[in-house]
Amino acid sequence: MQLWTTGVASARGAARTAQEIEAAGWDGMLVVDSQNLSGDPYVSLALAATVTTRIGLGTGVTNSVTRHAAATATAIASVHRISNGRAVLGIGRGDSALAHLGRAPARLGQFERYLRHLQSYLAGESVSFDEIDIPPEVAPPLSGLHLHDAPPGQPHRLDRRRARGRGKGRYQGAGRGRGQRPEGDRPVRPSCRAGDVHAGGRCRAPGLGH
Repeated sequence: MQLWTTGVASARGAARTAQEIEAAGWDGMLVVDSQNLSGDPYVSLALAATVTTRIGLGTGVTNSVTRHAAATATAIASVHRISNGRAVLGIGRGDSALAHLGRAPARLGQFERYLRHLQSYLAGESVSFDEIDIPPEVAPPLSGLHLHDAPPGQPHRLDRRRARGRGKGRYQGAGRGRGQRPEGDRPVRPSCRAGDVHAGGRCRAPGLGH
């Protein structure tokens, strides 16, 4: 059996608190993830990792709504790396973090899908763009962009500065992300990637073991 403590995330006090927890013999330190009531948990955990060598470091708990799964994966993977493998991700459907945004806990279907994506990202596997849970009215798919979406007076151009030595240019236009070309507006190197780009229009985030 292990005994962990739970507290707020404090960028200013995280290092000192972590040292006290480790000196007192606790097995781990958990910090809450509630953006309106506490600091950023991953900042606090990273700071705690730099001044400790033994205790586990984790979220107690994060949720499946206020961060995209790719962002959660890269955040906890970063803590895992800087702590030499001591990170633990505690996650739930959301309580105070969602209540302060006027929302109830996440629905079970969304929570299940989020966990599946999160596990894929952490394992270094890919997640299909078709499964990315971002409303099109917030950010449309890359395939839905067209030349007429660019602001007037800012012509599209081929940016060949980064293509020297590679024998081809990369399409760049005002109002469009790099990594697209005009033929059918298909992504070449999607800018939405969280890590390595995988064939077949999928993005992947670095796994814990990388």
